[in-house]
Amino acid sequence: MDLIIAGIIPLKTYKNLSFPDKFKSELHRVGGVYGLINTYDSKKIKQYIGYSKDLYQRLMDHLKGREF
Repeated sequence: MDLIIAGIIPLKTYKNLSFPDKFKSELHRVGGVYGLINTYDSKKIKQYIGYSKDLYQRLMDHLKGREF
């Protein structure tokens, strides 16, 4: 599923968040605007837009307590 929403083309996408340490080096201490789109359940697609000074830490905050 290609994710182009409202004409926004993502710079980077992650389709599997089960092993977040694999992309820690790309996101740790990197700031910016991000968008999270949950496509796991096609009936309940949810989108969240935010900003963080450390994208890796913010992603970990979003994933806390979730199972994959």
